Amino acid sequence: MHSHLILYCLIFIVAGSYVDGAGRWRYISRHTGVNSTQPVDKWRDEYPKCGRHNQSPINFDTSRIQPSDTLQHIFFVDYDEHPPHHAWKIFNNGHTVVMKGNYTCPPQLQGGALVDKYEVVQLHFHWGEEDFEGSEHRVDGHQYPLELHIVHKKRVHDEKANDDKKELKNENEDLNLAVIGIFFDVVSDENANPNLDPVTQALERVIKPDEPVDAYLPTFTLQSLLPKYRDYYRYTGSLTTPPCDPVVKWSVFRQPVPISRQQMEAFRRLEGHVHDEDGQIQTVANATETRILKNFRPVQPIGNRIVSLYSSRSASVRADVHPGGASEAQGRKAESPLEIQKSRATTIGSSLVGVLPLLVLTQL
Repeated sequence: MHSHLILYCLIFIVAGSYVDGAGRWRYISRHTGVNSTQPVDKWRDEYPKCGRHNQSPINFDTSRIQPSDTLQHIFFVDYDEHPPHHAWKIFNNGHTVVMKGNYTCPPQLQGGALVDKYEVVQLHFHWGEEDFEGSEHRVDGHQYPLELHIVHKKRVHDEKANDDKKELKNENEDLNLAVIGIFFDVVSDENANPNLDPVTQALERVIKPDEPVDAYLPTFTLQSLLPKYRDYYRYTGSLTTPPCDPVVKWSVFRQPVPISRQQMEAFRRLEGHVHDEDGQIQTVANATETRILKNFRPVQPIGNRIVSLYSSRSASVRADVHPGGASEAQGRKAESPLEIQKSRATTIGSSLVGVLPLLVLTQL
């Protein structure tokens, strides 16, 4: 029990490092007097892991990527469920906007050649000032205007507490986070994505940073943000913000989701931080000078990593069928009574940690 609790805390600390909202780092500077913070090309000076191997994001060179025979369909268990009372925490941390559902039993990732089960922690976005930039990952050098990251942590009770058993695990199985990446591509305002409306409307309440709000989103689910076809790129990488820990198993969908220009502007209106020469947050009268407009990290070298592609090979493959014939929403019901007991115990632990300040929400 103690080993599981310690492991859970360690995973949450790593996940929490994503959102260092007051961190002395930034993407680029469009202002004067901010040299004391770390721009993206200097992150490695204060965060050494940002300059090491297995970093994210990367460019997907499709001429070098072949469909994998070992990857499987990813099952999004309970992604169509609402959190109790449809309650979401929404937070502008000065780098991005973070959303966290107040789930008592978080949605999960299963399948997809993921040895363990992963629970949703939060979701956040990366975007650009113009429509030709914004996504962190690229496809053949092409950037999309927006990229969504849905962050999951490994379920604690799926870990082997025995050290001898841990030594037998493949090193890739020790990755504590699994992140789903989803591209968004701009369409006309007449074809706006109605599934994004609850999100973009809620953004109006978090224009200023460091003012988290509770939002009632009765029609919003994680399922509503997924693309129709679930082909994905898979590789192992890192957090895309400091401290850049290489602990992430990435699954980035190939098919983009539509977003209108008006919906894009809702993200570009969000305001970030400006720092003075001492690294302290500075108040700026002109709001246009503080807007978050380029919160994406440049692509990193792939090195000797292998990038794989899961291809359904058929548009008729159903996205809601769980192994054994159960739907994704029923995936949890297929667990054994012992697994359910352990899952409830883990959920209690999750609820206790959930009362920590919202600054420990994660960001990739």
